[in-house]
Amino acid sequence: MITKQHKIGLRKFFRELKKWIDAGQPEENNHSFKSDCGICDNLLNYGYSATFSYEYELKLRDLLDIKLKRYAERIKIPQTSYPFNESRKDFQEEWDKYTNKKRLAFIKRQARMAIS
Repeated sequence: MITKQHKIGLRKFFRELKKWIDAGQPEENNHSFKSDCGICDNLLNYGYSATFSYEYELKLRDLLDIKLKRYAERIKIPQTSYPFNESRKDFQEEWDKYTNKKRLAFIKRQARMAIS
C-alpha cells in the first residue's frame, strides 16, 4: 500500500532533482543524479544515496509509475515507457535528459504538488 509517507518521499525526490537541474546539473552532487539518466534511474540513484530500504524504494517507483501514467493520459499520448519522447530510440539518443521541455514541466509540477 502506498502511504502518505511515500508521497512525501517522492515529492522530496522531485524537489531535490529540480534543485540539481536549477544548479546546472553538476556532475558532483549528493544524490548521484546524472544528466543522461531519466527520472526512473535518477530515483534509483537517489534511493542509493539516501540508503532507502528496498521495499520503500519499490513503493516510490510504483508511485512514480502511477504519476507517469496519469501524465500520459492527461496529455493524451499512447501508453509508453517513454512519455517524454517519441520512442525508445529518441530517449536513448537524448544525452541530456533535462533539456527536454516535457520532462522539465513534469518535474516542476511534481516538485510543487501538495500531498493529499
